[in-house]
Amino acid sequence: MQPNLHVIDIQPRTVEQLIPVRWNGEFVFTNSSFVENQI
Repeated sequence: MQPNLHVIDIQPRTVEQLIPVRWNGEFVFTNSSFVENQI
């Protein structure tokens, strides 16, 4: 069973710069600036 994948804050970036994080029980791919804003 695959987790739901979402991509937040779409901007010209490479996949390596996207960080998979668990958010609301789902895996969310985001960038470091988004993660820092959530902390």
